[in-house]
Amino acid sequence: EKLRMHCLVGTSLIDGRLGVALHYGRDAVLPWRWIVDELRVLDDGTLLGMTVINLPVLRHLAFPFLLRRES
Repeated sequence: EKLRMHCLVGTSLIDGRLGVALHYGRDAVLPWRWIVDELRVLDDGTLLGMTVINLPVLRHLAFPFLLRRES
């Protein structure tokens, strides 16, 4: 509830592939206005998330995390 995000289909900042990304918007507090979380499916219950800081020097670095569905 504290951070609104928009889920958008677009080109990955990491490798240029088509994917889904969460954008927090230009009005978000620092540093979230520069953060993009890209999501990719690993299997039926797991998403690979990659946090990207969308600034010129840092744009091609990704900080990975996993989202797992509980049964």
